[in-house]
Amino acid sequence: MDEIRFTDNRLPAGSLPTNAELEATYKAVDAIEGVERVGLTFIAAPADAQITRTSPSTAYFDGLIEIADANRLSIWDSQLIPQTAESNLAAYPDLPAAVVGSKAAATIGIERAAPGVVIWVGGNPVPVIALIQSSTRDASAEDKVFLNPAAASNIKSLQPSYIARTKPGFPAPLSDAIPLALSPDNPGAVNVLTVADLRNLKTGTRPPSWAAAGSHGTRPRRQPAHRSR
Repeated sequence: MDEIRFTDNRLPAGSLPTNAELEATYKAVDAIEGVERVGLTFIAAPADAQITRTSPSTAYFDGLIEIADANRLSIWDSQLIPQTAESNLAAYPDLPAAVVGSKAAATIGIERAAPGVVIWVGGNPVPVIALIQSSTRDASAEDKVFLNPAAASNIKSLQPSYIARTKPGFPAPLSDAIPLALSPDNPGAVNVLTVADLRNLKTGTRPPSWAAAGSHGTRPRRQPAHRSR
């Protein structure tokens, strides 16, 4: 499958979209032909997230940290243990939760996800509801700590970003369709990055000026149903 990433610059810098704004974004993008699922994601700096195994502690986890909703984990075909964790994330978005990659769990000192197992995020306890064994689309998933938006409410410098999984061959057409669907009066406010753009970044081709702005994050929300096409 192909994918496309986009940001909505109509939001004030550093702010999160409201639940109503998120619902509107999901509904508009999901309705576009070729889109299979839309998720939200944001890479957080270890110093901002301040993840520890116990509290109080200043021995912060210094690996990869991603704020992500259930849709994002589904887009990357993440294999969770227990498998029910993904549906629980979708059903209870207002409850803080963490999903930890198996290698990250070993680093932090977590053997398994179970009731009572928590990590601390900025001094607040967050239940670990699943471990990631693998992901067919994210080679670094086992090294990451994933926090749902409810667990990331106190993290600073959040920059909302979206990722959409598409049918093969659709990212290029969607580069025009998504901005028009979300902001018909000002499509330039929605910035799009396709797989081809990501490859250009890796090969040294000059990226769009907005691409270096960073990525990803959102506010708790109940996940809308997404249909396959």
